[in-house]
Amino acid sequence: FIYKNLTEELVTAYENADDVQRTIIDEIAGLLGPQGIEILSKVLSETENRQARKFATDALIQQGEMARRWVLKALGNPDQPWYLLRNTLMILRSVGKGEEGIARARQFISHEHPRVRDEALHTFLALKAPDAEQIVIDALEDPDDKVQWRATAALSELAPLSETSVAKIIQVIKTEIPEEEEAAAVHSRKICNIIRTLGTVVNIKNIQTVEESLLEIAQMINGQKKGFFKRLKKSSSPHHTAILSAAIATLGKIGTANSEAFLKKMAATKTAQAEAARKAIEGIHARYAKQQDS
Repeated sequence: FIYKNLTEELVTAYENADDVQRTIIDEIAGLLGPQGIEILSKVLSETENRQARKFATDALIQQGEMARRWVLKALGNPDQPWYLLRNTLMILRSVGKGEEGIARARQFISHEHPRVRDEALHTFLALKAPDAEQIVIDALEDPDDKVQWRATAALSELAPLSETSVAKIIQVIKTEIPEEEEAAAVHSRKICNIIRTLGTVVNIKNIQTVEESLLEIAQMINGQKKGFFKRLKKSSSPHHTAILSAAIATLGKIGTANSEAFLKKMAATKTAQAEAARKAIEGIHARYAKQQDS
């Protein structure tokens, strides 16, 4: 009764309050049922104060089922400011459940703003969508670095990856580096992240195919084999060197005797990769010894 007509006043107070005062308003909102949801949602949608939006987001997560109903309704309107969509998806990640929540997150996987796409992918994974693997594989080629990172990091969570996904990943890491410098830098970071992540995936179908592909990439960059890097002018290109280092490190984690000949050649050189190649060989031997012991 006391707070019945004070929604706007509480929204204004929330925006101008300090952290301690916001915590008190959160407690009040938590006791007001639907009006409390309205207060916190208005803070999210109307204030430009990022700290206030963060507090409101955390407070809404604590509202459980009421917040879930509000989130599903709010995400039904995709024409909202990107930061509101991102925060709402963040809440959905904590309170969403079932196909309804997954369907809402799916709407924003291809949103024009990268922060919304990143949050949608994060939420999609958290809600354990049945087709998460395909969405992640597609996101590996997202133009935004952070979305790419989110997708790459998810590869180890989704293991064992299907043969189709492994084939797609191989296709991605074999893509030629662009000529334009900035695009080349973005591309090489993406490829290095994917290759290094492959070394952390415990169970990969067609592991032999992955090893062969990494070995082929490493040999071509090192000038031992001709192939898809048609514009490769010299092995000292920093982007190719980074990819070579990533490939060597991952071969040490998933490689077999098939990789040893190349790694021994690298270890015998005076290049920056020599020590990494020696460690990769040690990694292969250590895995063999462990397998024999078990």
